[in-house]
Amino acid sequence: MSDGIGATYGITPMASLSADADELLLTGSRGTFHLPRAAVRKLGRGGFYPWLFRGIRIRHNIASYPDELVFRPMGVPEREILDCLRVLGYGT
Repeated sequence: MSDGIGATYGITPMASLSADADELLLTGSRGTFHLPRAAVRKLGRGGFYPWLFRGIRIRHNIASYPDELVFRPMGVPEREILDCLRVLGYGT
């Protein structure tokens, strides 16, 4: 997980992403972020830092949250997660 200031790193999962049709919930050592679907502008491929385009970048419009939220899944391809989020109604 990255929040634009710092990132978690290691072979042990340090963040989790859960989703339903109403909300994304990103939790980790960098914080807990509740993102209502209406606040999620777009989901896509992570940026250059910290994982060289790996991960899922969450673009949102919640002013009190960091501009950059990126989740890097372990053991599941990013594309598979993005496909599931698209089925739930999130823009990817």
